Amino acid sequence: MSRTVGWMLSIAAFAVVVCVIVVAGMAVNANRVTVAEAPQVPGVQAPLRAAGASQELDDGSSGEPIADESELAAQVAAVMDAAAKDPALGRLTAVVSSARTGDVLWEQGSAEPSRPASSLKILTAAAALLELDHDKTVATRVVRYPEQNGVVLVGAGDPTLSVDGAGFYPGAASIAEIAEEVRASLGVAEGQPVPQDAGASTVYVDRSLFRDTFHSTWERDGIEDGYIAPVEPVMVDGARLSLDREDARRTPEPAAGAGQALATAMGVANVEVLAPEETAQSRFGGEPEVLAEVESAPLSERVHQMMTRSDNVLAESLAREVAVSRGLTPDFAGAAKAVADVLAEHGLALENTGSSAANLADSSGLSVDNRVTPAQLDRVLLAATGRHPGIDGVEGTGAAEGDGADDADELTAKLRPLLDALPVGGVSGTLAERYSGSDGAGWVRAKTGTLDGTSALAGYTVTQGGVVLTFVLLSNEASLLPARAAADAAATGLHDIA
Repeated sequence: MSRTVGWMLSIAAFAVVVCVIVVAGMAVNANRVTVAEAPQVPGVQAPLRAAGASQELDDGSSGEPIADESELAAQVAAVMDAAAKDPALGRLTAVVSSARTGDVLWEQGSAEPSRPASSLKILTAAAALLELDHDKTVATRVVRYPEQNGVVLVGAGDPTLSVDGAGFYPGAASIAEIAEEVRASLGVAEGQPVPQDAGASTVYVDRSLFRDTFHSTWERDGIEDGYIAPVEPVMVDGARLSLDREDARRTPEPAAGAGQALATAMGVANVEVLAPEETAQSRFGGEPEVLAEVESAPLSERVHQMMTRSDNVLAESLAREVAVSRGLTPDFAGAAKAVADVLAEHGLALENTGSSAANLADSSGLSVDNRVTPAQLDRVLLAATGRHPGIDGVEGTGAAEGDGADDADELTAKLRPLLDALPVGGVSGTLAERYSGSDGAGWVRAKTGTLDGTSALAGYTVTQGGVVLTFVLLSNEASLLPARAAADAAATGLHDIA
């Protein structure tokens, strides 16, 4: 085969993969799960199956089961017993469950609080989807106070603002939009610098909404390495200093960067960032006039971006959005309490067993002080698929009768976007570079987690026999790359079950 032909086939293969992945996934219906045939990802020489109509899988709510549950449990145990013997997984706590029944098919220390790394974002995403309207947006405003020679950029918790609409987060509002609205309010021609006599000689930035911005357990090197920034209530592109790579260096002063971007767009020379404890109201007094207001993408889209890319800044901001909704302080403690409280109110409470206790130190999973159990993460995943073993009145199914079933169905409907937000093995997000040449490519969807000594994988897959399995694998005291490879092999093994 010539290099040219091979290259063309590779492009064709990729196109088909993308089409299939769009078709594959969880249906919106709360009680049934649908998937499409998986793409044959690894080999371009072999014929690819074209994307076709999705096939509906029997999830146990009607008709005959696909496989005997005891037989399925035995096959799962064979895969996981072998996987658990691999020392690369370190201290493994894990669970595998059937989305058809909600039954646990295999577990090892599933009630033991363990360090989850970024798989914790499953809980943050779930709390946001349960607490907030899925169409909810965050408004960023520019206001002016009476007799004030300047305008105030007021941060409300949207880290996704772009400079000109072509930023890191698709669908985000832009500083350019804000500047044009300010010009219109001040009577300045479109695209023209704001003159000194227009009463806007300075851009002030009010960042008082979030005052606790950098967790005590986080490494400051993470700012330079591009995976975290101070969680301030207004920033541009998640505080990234360039858009050429996802882990681009971040600015240690996100609010100042946003203020400078607005001043540049308006043609204004002066920028002043108010102290974290100072509000524009306390500085200037009186009732402000709103000159401009732009809105973020809807919540469901921001949750998808956070989960797919494992975006720490966006996760922390979403959790604070939940805290504000519940009247709690939008700091690390308030956000963690808000997430835990929302989950508890929906039958998904954190577990505290014996002398060990679950703990949410932050909402991104970046803190080494976080502890959750595999069972807790699994219950959230099962609830999203339509199985609710933790809800009163519902015995492992969203199809039961009564008020409990209605509550369970509503819970599933709210959580379903969580499943769609999980990265796809070999295709998207933090799993795009994994599962190459593996049967799990296109079939494993999971949230990853990475810290020094910790590797996590939590999500779902569909077996060759057509059964949806949820799984949570938390490896503590492990070497990252070997643990990651072993977890991928275990998830692929679950998919290969006939």
